[in-house]
Amino acid sequence: MKYCLDTNVFITPSNLYYPMDFSPAYWNMIDEHIASGTVFIIDQVYQELTKGKSDVCDWIKDRKNDTFVKEFYDEDTQNEFRNIADFVQANYKTEVAAEFLSGADSWLIAVCKVHHTVLVTNETFSPSKKKVKIPNICKEFEVDYINDFEMIRKLNAKFVLEKS
Repeated sequence: MKYCLDTNVFITPSNLYYPMDFSPAYWNMIDEHIASGTVFIIDQVYQELTKGKSDVCDWIKDRKNDTFVKEFYDEDTQNEFRNIADFVQANYKTEVAAEFLSGADSWLIAVCKVHHTVLVTNETFSPSKKKVKIPNICKEFEVDYINDFEMIRKLNAKFVLEKS
């Protein structure tokens, strides 16, 4: 199984529970699965992650290669993106739809649908129409999604404390 990672799979762990300075195991696990081709990001996520300056930004830039950062401009992905855009525009307020469609999220869903990949995100399903959420659109388009903890378990990763 391949996993396509959302921007928040890097930002949230770095800021909250796997900071790079004291939890290198998470980042090493991602590196191992980049090398094996199990995890990747799409170019639109790369663009989001490399704005500004941070440890995550530098980490991502250091790993830009064809195995990790993938571009999908095939006709099927383009068509699926249009289907997602049409659905979002028909079911959400104009400004809410525009915000969603201006970022990587709609492309993530289209890529995962067409290329049979699991989308990894820390967003959660919500019945609210105030914001378009990845899980809501994944459910609508029958795209598998999980959070980062579920991915860690599926990849059988173990974060073991080193002895001092």
